[in-house]
Amino acid sequence: KLYVDLSEKFEYLRQNNRRGFYTANSESQLNNGVPTLLDADNSKDYLLHQWRNTVSFQAMVPFSNKLSLTSIVNWYLTRQKGDLKYGKLDTTAVRTYHMIWPSLQLQWHPSRVRNLELVFSHNTFAPELYDRLGWRDSSDPMSIVRGSENLRTSYSLIQVYYCINRMSIIAIHFRRLVDSCLGVIAQQCGPRMYI
Repeated sequence: KLYVDLSEKFEYLRQNNRRGFYTANSESQLNNGVPTLLDADNSKDYLLHQWRNTVSFQAMVPFSNKLSLTSIVNWYLTRQKGDLKYGKLDTTAVRTYHMIWPSLQLQWHPSRVRNLELVFSHNTFAPELYDRLGWRDSSDPMSIVRGSENLRTSYSLIQVYYCINRMSIIAIHFRRLVDSCLGVIAQQCGPRMYI
């Protein structure tokens, strides 16, 4: 037997992020000890519009009542438009990108209350549009942060889940993450327990 499922979903996101910093260069710019002069260099207004269409394909092969193999492919098509005013920077950016998330799951149910899942998935993460714009945050002189158009896509792998009584999950995972800033490969491996 082969069970197949095909679905599609459309999402729209509107997000507005505003931040105002105030400073004072003299006593006259204080109101009850609170600065009243706008720090234009570190104040921002960011508006994001995002449209995302997701197509999901799933195929399951049951070998027996206790063992099955499932293949899932998710395709995300995303269009983003961001308007940013940050200090002297006033820009609009538009981008369209797609991500494909394939995964393969082997599920074994030795009893009604226990199951074991071996999952191999390759997930892709695009950097946020805001992080790719040319802003510079100097509100904390000890930690100056800026956006970079050189950010790249990140990847990760996650696998092995063991569930008892459908409430407690012990996950032994391996994650290989390609850092989007430096291109460095970081590997994490270890058990986790969720209750």
